[in-house]
Amino acid sequence: MPLGLLVSLVAAMAALLFASRLSHKEFAALPAEREDDIEVQNYDALRASYGKLPHPALAFLPIGLPLVLICLGSVAQLPGEPFGA
Repeated sequence: MPLGLLVSLVAAMAALLFASRLSHKEFAALPAEREDDIEVQNYDALRASYGKLPHPALAFLPIGLPLVLICLGSVAQLPGEPFGA
């Protein structure tokens, strides 16, 4: 346990150092290859270009449902047999 805590602290500090150095850098935008490559749209035009969007619950369902099923499977394998024999 203490070794894992030590390793995670070192990794977290390295990630923090990397992120703080990277956040102060200025990145230049890539130049357009042609004049018509850069197209600026406002929010309403961009949203209209996608058409009808699904409800947020349906959009997150492919992520959430497997997580719930994995958790239920883990609980079902407990020695106390919480869902019955």
